[in-house]
Amino acid sequence: MIIMNRRDFISSVTVSGCIGVAGCSRLNTKPNNSSNGETPTESVSTSDNSRTETPVESTAETRYLSKLFSLANINQIRGTESGQNLQSLNSGFISYSADSVTISIQDELLNSNSLRPLVVLREFPRGDVISSSVGEHIEGSSEYILSITSDERIEPVYYTLFLVPAEVDIVDLAESDLNYIHETNPFRVNEKDNIFEYSDFPISENVITDNMSRRKIEGGYLVEVSSRTQGKDWSFSYFCSQSSYVEKATAPRGRDLVEYASVEVGSGISTFLSDIIDDTARSIGITSESEKTQLAVDFVQSLPYIKDSIGTGYDEYPKFIEETLVELEGDCEDSTILLGSILGTMGLDVVFVTFPGHVGVGVNGDYSGSYISYEDSEYYYIETTGRGWSVGDFPETLSTDSVTVQSI
Repeated sequence: MIIMNRRDFISSVTVSGCIGVAGCSRLNTKPNNSSNGETPTESVSTSDNSRTETPVESTAETRYLSKLFSLANINQIRGTESGQNLQSLNSGFISYSADSVTISIQDELLNSNSLRPLVVLREFPRGDVISSSVGEHIEGSSEYILSITSDERIEPVYYTLFLVPAEVDIVDLAESDLNYIHETNPFRVNEKDNIFEYSDFPISENVITDNMSRRKIEGGYLVEVSSRTQGKDWSFSYFCSQSSYVEKATAPRGRDLVEYASVEVGSGISTFLSDIIDDTARSIGITSESEKTQLAVDFVQSLPYIKDSIGTGYDEYPKFIEETLVELEGDCEDSTILLGSILGTMGLDVVFVTFPGHVGVGVNGDYSGSYISYEDSEYYYIETTGRGWSVGDFPETLSTDSVTVQSI
């Protein structure tokens, strides 16, 4: 049995606003610096109103869920109308073993809706569903114990917790019904039904710099970023699930840069980021499109520049935006993919501008400064690496002898 301290993965809310997304979630929290990110060994007692639920054993459910999850962007659904953050409400896994899980559900998640918990055991990362268990209608804050079936597994597996409509059968669930709450670290199961944490994480260390931090917590990474736009300080936090990060980190490369951005534009994670930019801008009194664009630029420029040969060991290694959001570093390709995806999802007309040995973003709109003419439109250049560049600033070191422009 693995037992977790709820305080290890969530601390108190400090800012309002939350949007949930594909693999990442807005966490308006301050990291608990007293925790080292490791799984505590202290015991957790269950409350008097804990109860054991009957597992869903039919393979029809697991086959349906496997198919649904393979087609759906299942983490695209963390948000509340009130702006409260799902991850900050102390709901999620308390402990888990090979045959049961203990979860906590708080009133704030229910929003007067008729919901019930669904726990699935899946191949890591985001693979087929091995088994699932569904609880009864949730009537209020409580801890629940659900039985679940597993067997000896050489490859890692993990649990994921959702809230789903109580009146909808498992085999009738749609993507919009899946309210992602939390997931566990991956683990292995041996022949004695003992489970062992899978420690081969691509990223397990914590990072703290002057303007950002990353902490490994149960099921993912808690990140906080801060910067300054138009003379106004801002900060925001987000949670990125480990399964989402590992899925993208192990995906094959070889795409054109525009393909990376095209995949991300309009996706759950890009929508999440554009909503963060919008909420953050509003919180500091920024309302114009040009200022919101600059805030997005300042966010991306706050990430340290690192060559692929140093960060990945490859000469060229374009990253998906989940990778950049967790690793908190990248080269000009990575920051261009990230910024282009955000601005494109914000509804702006965006292009990639490639120079010999460098790439940046161009945006069409009410801006000033240096621009590139492309298909009868003017795209104002944005340098994505290094702090302090505004929309329309053009580095003198860039050569304009050979410029390629590509629409996203």
